[in-house]
Amino acid sequence: MKVHKLSGDTIIFNTGRPYSDKGQVIILMREQDGSLVFYDYTRDVLGHLDVQWNGTPVPAALMQRYDQGYYSDVSSLIVRRALTEIGNEHADKVC
Repeated sequence: MKVHKLSGDTIIFNTGRPYSDKGQVIILMREQDGSLVFYDYTRDVLGHLDVQWNGTPVPAALMQRYDQGYYSDVSSLIVRRALTEIGNEHADKVC
């Protein structure tokens, strides 16, 4: 799994799953309350995990919850656009 840290609270990583010719790119961002917002850039899935993270978010822990459906959908167009722009700019760093 390739991981690239974008800032203190945001990472982008590639799971290596074959959802596209470049794998599966996911952006993971910790919010001020410690919960996580993720954007599956490859599959266009935006979600929120109501868990508290004190350190750097762990991609493997996110993927376990994502695979099991333990997340809430996020319908914010503003968040989706912002994370899409991050993906457009940084996806090549993990592909």
